This record gives sequence, C-alpha cells and structure tokens, in this order.
Amino acid sequence: WKFQACLRKSIIPLFITAGFIIVFTAGSCGNGKCSATHRFAIGDNMVNGYALLGHVFENVSVAGVIHCYHTCQPNCRCISFNFLTTVNQDNCQLNSENKHLTPGALVRMEGSHYYDLDIKYNDKVRLKVKSTRHPNVWEVPPGEWGTQVY
Repeated sequence: WKFQACLRKSIIPLFITAGFIIVFTAGSCGNGKCSATHRFAIGDNMVNGYALLGHVFENVSVAGVIHCYHTCQPNCRCISFNFLTTVNQDNCQLNSENKHLTPGALVRMEGSHYYDLDIKYNDKVRLKVKSTRHPNVWEVPPGEWGTQVY
C-alpha cells in the first residue's frame, strides 16, 4: 500500500505535469545498416587535396578508394570519408559529418581525397506526440542528412 501511495503522490503527477509522451520511431539503423540508395563514382563528390578533420569515428586500412566507399556505405554513422593516398595503413577515415554540415572542418591536406556520400534515404521517420492538451500526430520527414530530434 505504501508503494501505491508513493506512486500516486510522486510519479503519476510527474507524468501528468509533463503533459505528453514522445514516441520516436527511427528507420532500420538499429542494426547498423541504413535503408538508403547510394551512388558512387571515383572523382564524383570528391574534393582533391582536402580532408574533413575532427569528425573521424573510425580508421580502416583498405586496398583502394572503392573499398573505403564499401566500408562507409553500409554504416549509418558514415556520411563522408577521407581517403589517404600516401599511406597504406589507416588510409580510410570514416566521418560522421560532411562538408555541408561543418564547412570549417574541411581543410587542405596533401595526399587526401575527401568524398561525400550521395545518399537517398528510403525510410520514413515519424515523431508522434500524444498531448493531454493537443492530441495531434505530426510526421517529420527525414531531411537530406536524416532527422534529429532533441
């Protein structure tokens, strides 16, 4: 009985005061794979002699730029990559940002090629808000680089 009284006096009013419950349904990134279509051609979406710095989340050793692309493409975090032409180890740097989101991070670097992924997302992202005051449901379509909810 004490537990039920505690619930009534503290937790339940907290939820009522908050006034809403947010349910966020994302696409298929939970398994590390994105439901998206990609297009890649060596030289397209590339900036020769530049690298995006400060947003590398993984360094990988690959045999060539196409292998770097194939490492980046299925990873939901990867939206661009740097391919280093002067080294054989850790020559593929996967980025969680791109030159459009953080233009100041793209810096001149000899022996580097920066690539943007050409991504078209296929998943719909929905944000459902159930409110005690406004019982509406909004759909938030994914933007060019996905949708973030804060």
